[in-house]
Amino acid sequence: MYPYHVQCVQGLTENDYGPRLNFCQWFMNELERMPTFSEIILFTDEAAFDRDGVTNFHNTHEWMETNPHAIVQQKHQQQFSCSVWGGIINNSLVGPHFFENRLNDEMYVEFLRNRVRNRLDVLLEDVPLNIRLNMWFMHDGAPVHFSLIARQELKRKFGRQWIGRGGPVR
Repeated sequence: MYPYHVQCVQGLTENDYGPRLNFCQWFMNELERMPTFSEIILFTDEAAFDRDGVTNFHNTHEWMETNPHAIVQQKHQQQFSCSVWGGIINNSLVGPHFFENRLNDEMYVEFLRNRVRNRLDVLLEDVPLNIRLNMWFMHDGAPVHFSLIARQELKRKFGRQWIGRGGPVR
């Protein structure tokens, strides 16, 4: 017998498979039309961090001759959190951009509208102009992205060239 680690993946529902298949078919059609299509998509994501963090107890060991009664402090009463946004387009990393708290729809829209320091347009300055002019913006279906004000701003900023839940390409 050999030890194996369980891999955590996002849970899917029956309703997820149809849209995923449709997206893959659309994407393959775009690649047939323009083989370099994947080079003009800004793939984005965010991650939230808080004081408790993530502790992997499987790889946490104290090797001692006697039990050291080691502890890990968690569930602190005084909390803080932040969110980090980043993107990849062609061979370029875009970002990171740090949000002081957990990301909400208003913060996301202000970031898209370029009203915050290190805003999206500033982060894209190193991306060649010909890519920025033809760029597609892709994000996942997080509630922050699906809010009405976020979808309105994406439509205003990117027209039909954005990919995400509730958008022209899903």
